[in-house]
Amino acid sequence: MDLVWRLEGEEPGSLRANLLDIDDLELILRQEGDRSFVAHRRNFREGWLDGLEIGSTEAPIKRIVAHWLNLPALRSPIRINGGSQLEWFTGRWTAALGEWRLTIDRRPDHADVWRALGEAHSIAVTHVMEVRRADERDFTAADAKQVLKALQFALSFALGRWVAPALPVGLDGEDRPVWREWAPYHCSNGRSGALAWWWPQGVDIRDYLNEAIVRFSDPDRRFSTQFLMTSAVLMNFAGFVEQRIMTAFAAIEHLSWITLRAQDGMSKKDYDRLKAVGRLRELLNRANVGCDIDADVLQGLAKFAEDANLDGPAAITRIRNEIVHPKQPQKKLYESKGLVRDAWLLCYHYLTLLLLHHMEYSGSYQKAIKNDRWAGDVESVPWL
Repeated sequence: MDLVWRLEGEEPGSLRANLLDIDDLELILRQEGDRSFVAHRRNFREGWLDGLEIGSTEAPIKRIVAHWLNLPALRSPIRINGGSQLEWFTGRWTAALGEWRLTIDRRPDHADVWRALGEAHSIAVTHVMEVRRADERDFTAADAKQVLKALQFALSFALGRWVAPALPVGLDGEDRPVWREWAPYHCSNGRSGALAWWWPQGVDIRDYLNEAIVRFSDPDRRFSTQFLMTSAVLMNFAGFVEQRIMTAFAAIEHLSWITLRAQDGMSKKDYDRLKAVGRLRELLNRANVGCDIDADVLQGLAKFAEDANLDGPAAITRIRNEIVHPKQPQKKLYESKGLVRDAWLLCYHYLTLLLLHHMEYSGSYQKAIKNDRWAGDVESVPWL
């Protein structure tokens, strides 16, 4: 998503004077004490802005108001007044997440906007959010920025595509704006990702979001959590299938290291002895995730594994190695219809469950590799 500026009406004479000059411009915000900032130009009438913060990140804030882009309808039975006694609609979702309290309101025409997003494959405001301290204490923008980031990454991982908060405004106790952020957040066009483990109409993820906020607020866990969630989103739909498999294995190896070496203190000798497939199998066993391959869904991978006497972790590791370090012509990978695609699907299944287990998630999820599943069919995570 880009942050753009656009000139409406007639160009000022200074712009018309030299049409070949497309250097950066200096724009001035009159409402912010004549603050100036750099505006890049694509042409003579429009361009883009880098991220910009207006106001102090240390100013006391009572609440933050932000918009959400491309969120689906959340299960929200609380009614909202539309402006008159006769105009009410459901669409308010609330959550107490540790030290924070969230209120997210769906726009009344969400169904129409959602339909348009699918047709135009575009980006639109779908919700408005308010963030407060649970105890109503003041906070700073520096505090809230990690909350906004945690919500973006956690919801994007749950939906399998990038969604984003936009244009947050910090208001003080008298509802005066004291901080604003204009930033080009990642947001996927359209409304659907390749795969999503969360069913917004039926699965409560408040505890999961709370855990995400806790981890993003902890400097020792922030990078790891962000890296794992980013990898899970990118391996869902970005690039070719081979690139998605590489991304999944990078995340799984990272998770193996922080779990087995950093957390459990496994010796380097024992860690190396397990090799990649053994480390993956160890993580799956801890999460009670089966290592077999569903032949009804992953037919190509199941046949490949049966011929070589491999289980799921060994099969996808073998395919990953053949992509990166081929010992024979790689066309063999593609002679079996759907083999590489099946390997990607099993990688997605493993990484999703391992990351949820790492996050101590205890709710339900949609299983991606399952033929006889209706939209909204969910099941409990296997470690319960």
